[in-house]
Amino acid sequence: MLQYAQGAVREEDLAKILEARFDLLAPARFTTLYADEGTVAELVDQHVATVAPDSTGVEGVAEGIWQRLSPNERLLLPYVDEDTHHAAQLLEIRQAHAAAVLANLKTMLRTALSADSDPLAVMAALLRRCGDAPS
Repeated sequence: MLQYAQGAVREEDLAKILEARFDLLAPARFTTLYADEGTVAELVDQHVATVAPDSTGVEGVAEGIWQRLSPNERLLLPYVDEDTHHAAQLLEIRQAHAAAVLANLKTMLRTALSADSDPLAVMAALLRRCGDAPS
């Protein structure tokens, strides 16, 4: 992995590899980011209209996820269902690098949203942060 990354690996990525290699954690439960009805943002918009105020700690879960996101991942969050070309243009980086950032973001979201909290509510809280806070 270090050769592939040319010597630079984020701590979170290295931790994931070590966890997987040595079976340190139970298998992750995943939440699908895509659905037949439409994109993530459309699903979240539909869900926000039906959700009561946060009594389950959704904002706390969203805060934890937000803190683990890199600045580039925060920029891509509202566009997680777009293609690599769009991500590269948005981040103004090479397409190969954008593909890695986008793949890492999707993997992190699948893992983080598989927790016991409501995934759609957490995603809605994350998308609200995209408009509220600078990356």
